[in-house]
Amino acid sequence: MVVSISCTVIMVALFISSLSEYLTTSTMSQMLIDDSSSEAKLKIIFSIEFPSVPCDLIYMDSRDLIGFAAEDLQNDISRKRMVNGVVQSRERWMRNEGVTYEDVKVKIKKGEGCFIEGSTMVNKVPGNVHFSMHNEKVAAIAQRLSAEGVRVNFAHKIVHFSFGSHEHQAKSIQKKYPEIDLFPLEGTSMNEDIRLPIAYQYYLNVVRTVVEMSGKPVELYQYTISKSYGLTHDMPALFFKYEMSPLYVRYEIKQKSIWHFIVNVCATHVPVSYTHLTLPTTPYV
Repeated sequence: MVVSISCTVIMVALFISSLSEYLTTSTMSQMLIDDSSSEAKLKIIFSIEFPSVPCDLIYMDSRDLIGFAAEDLQNDISRKRMVNGVVQSRERWMRNEGVTYEDVKVKIKKGEGCFIEGSTMVNKVPGNVHFSMHNEKVAAIAQRLSAEGVRVNFAHKIVHFSFGSHEHQAKSIQKKYPEIDLFPLEGTSMNEDIRLPIAYQYYLNVVRTVVEMSGKPVELYQYTISKSYGLTHDMPALFFKYEMSPLYVRYEIKQKSIWHFIVNVCATHVPVSYTHLTLPTTPYV
């Protein structure tokens, strides 16, 4: 009886050990020179809250080192009003070219902000995407507001910011393998209580990342961050300045095969099972 219980305990322990080994993955990483084409485009995906700036005042622009420039980006971008820090999810904001100083002043006093989400394509060269009030008409409204002591605060919260086209796969990999940090800006907020125009700047070093699971490679992008803010003689703004790393990281994620698990279970359980056999005893004559 005691032997049977001991054998059962040993078998269960061996099974749990085999199962744990099967479920455990090993991750190997390499850093290599990135010789991929620099002509390819790169997708930036973002969701940002501006709780104190009406959508009428915010323009999104993009520029890079080779001379590309795009102003007031609107394709693939959605804006929604925020009221007292809460996104009005059912109402999509549309730009009104006839907006006036009085309209904007009322919205600021009501605590209206802006939630912006979407994506844009950029070249794989150093550049930036930024949110500002550099539009001539909007700048005139902002200057009049400032002259009357009405503060326009570019405080913000970054809900999401990532590079690359495989957003859903990236989120799945990030959740399963947190050591592969693909969204380091998520949840970042900056709010300096200064009654002067501030330029917020994030400097991003983007690293192409290839994650190989079960022999299938997925191209993703990691990035490192440094940030700063300071007073500006221009309009308040939020900048994301990026550059591509000359290196890339390759992760190889391996898991034991199901056949390895089955063979291992059989190899460890069959010998133990023999201890349950009771051989008949023959009395000596």
